[in-house]
Amino acid sequence: MLPELTPPKKPIALRPEHVVDRQTVFRVQQHGKALSAGKFTVFSLDDKAAAVALGHNAGAESAGKAFSSSSAAASSGHKTNQAEQRQTMFTVDGKYMSMTRKVHDASGLPLFVLRRYSTSRKWTVELPRAESKKSSQPIAKLKSRYGSLKDDRNLSFKNAFPAEGAENEQVVLHIEGQDIWKQRTNIRYGNRVVMTAKRTDKMSTYLPGIKIEWDVIVTAGMDVSLASIIVVLLGQTMYESY
Repeated sequence: MLPELTPPKKPIALRPEHVVDRQTVFRVQQHGKALSAGKFTVFSLDDKAAAVALGHNAGAESAGKAFSSSSAAASSGHKTNQAEQRQTMFTVDGKYMSMTRKVHDASGLPLFVLRRYSTSRKWTVELPRAESKKSSQPIAKLKSRYGSLKDDRNLSFKNAFPAEGAENEQVVLHIEGQDIWKQRTNIRYGNRVVMTAKRTDKMSTYLPGIKIEWDVIVTAGMDVSLASIIVVLLGQTMYESY
């Protein structure tokens, strides 16, 4: 069931330039199905696909255009035809059998590095670093809750928009699976659902030739680059058992 999304009182972000000012719909597509399949593409949707993701709610057309009109990454003079609406937002690359994923925006600018070290089952988010450096401090950490067949994880990080007097406060987003098939996942901040992701095909993880995709809806005040890496991490941990 599609949950009701509620905007946070303050924006939630790792990259302030990718915060949207209205409800936004986009899709994350994974290329390959194995654990080593580390390539993803994140793209905006045309009006028809956005309406389907929103359950044909009123306002679906404008939601389908939200990323293009409100993100700092969108180009000016954006046309409204469907070919233009479906534009790449982010790309994720990962080498075969590597536990490192590199996230870039549509222009190729490096944004994040997702990494799982061999000594830990936890995924971390780091900023891009020079190849000469040996380590980088994580800016976000994904922690799993054990004993659940559903997706049940916490992502903790320092918000780019901290509350007054709480510059070092850690924000925790609760990643809450809704079913054992891992088809829909809601993301909560406190008691507010600020994001939801749903796989477009229940059988896509079992049938050959069907790419795994998620339709993602975020509320106003959310960072779509942050939302994208949450879905990428869902894809990377889908087959893990705890």
